[in-house]
Amino acid sequence: CALPILPESYYEEVRGVYAERVGGMVDALEALPGVVAPRPAGAFYSMVELPVSDTERFARWLVESFRHEGESVVVAPGPGFYASPSDGRNQIRLAAVNDVATLRRGVELIGLGVEAFRREHG
Repeated sequence: CALPILPESYYEEVRGVYAERVGGMVDALEALPGVVAPRPAGAFYSMVELPVSDTERFARWLVESFRHEGESVVVAPGPGFYASPSDGRNQIRLAAVNDVATLRRGVELIGLGVEAFRREHG
């Protein structure tokens, strides 16, 4: 089965959609205190530093214990994306695979989750 050849306009549109999503996500992340979110150059994901020491614990806590107005958020802990398990302990990987409004809401929930987690776990 051969891959179809698509017009360049298709790729331009896809690049534009993902640039908007990534920009919206990173802009929202940059507004959170203590968060470092590099702006990816060509990727649709970012490895984001959070002001928590163990993102595996944080990610589990988000799923098991955190709700804000009936909503929560799921994140991918950083250590799973590195060869050494000690790397990425304060990072999460976020992918811009949703619309901008949903990404911004997810980032807002991450920020609220970080605040609550730090109050609860120091």
